[in-house]
Amino acid sequence: FGACSRIIPFEANPHACAILKTNLALNKITNVDLSFLGIGISDSEVTLVMKESVEDNLGGTSFMNGINGSIRGIPGDAVLIDIPVSFLKIDLEGMEILALSGLHQTILRWKPVIFIEVIDSIFEQIDSQMKEFGYCMIEQFSRYAGITNFLYVPTEKKELALQNIQNRLTKSVVYDNDTQVVNFALQQATQRFIASELKAQVHLDELKNVLKQSEQRITELLRENMRI
Repeated sequence: FGACSRIIPFEANPHACAILKTNLALNKITNVDLSFLGIGISDSEVTLVMKESVEDNLGGTSFMNGINGSIRGIPGDAVLIDIPVSFLKIDLEGMEILALSGLHQTILRWKPVIFIEVIDSIFEQIDSQMKEFGYCMIEQFSRYAGITNFLYVPTEKKELALQNIQNRLTKSVVYDNDTQVVNFALQQATQRFIASELKAQVHLDELKNVLKQSEQRITELLRENMRI
């Protein structure tokens, strides 16, 4: 989705890495840089301990800094500071504060739009951190209780971002109207098809009756001939 020339995922969960590679291959996606699969994001060069997620929720797997960890964690600045970053999607099941700290210089240099999932209990800390970076929150989305996704933009780009949102909503309304028109046309076509099928069935029934009457007449004629 979108027109990104390059997508760089950081994924520490080996199970998720395997699924990602499979999905990329199945969908023939070639603009994803897989250099950092198996590596997590934190505030410094650390090892990460993986905490298994609840059953049937791979995305709920969480990590924490730990000396006994087996997974490498790095600050985002270590690899992204010289790469023009236009958008950051952060969803780290509680490690968002550490990740933002490790991305500080990248954020200040490139001023990307940031879409971040936040547990309600740490929202004030995240919001304060974003304000220190010179960002403001312009949209929020919540699907699950206790968790909210926030869209942050550099404060100087707020008006432009809000206008883009308005344009998107307007297009959505147009799309919805077009969809209604298309759906109505499909309904009409379906009704015409059903009516045509019913009409054809009536003709078929009439032909069957004619054929039955003809068979009966032929049978009667044969009987008459046999009597003669």
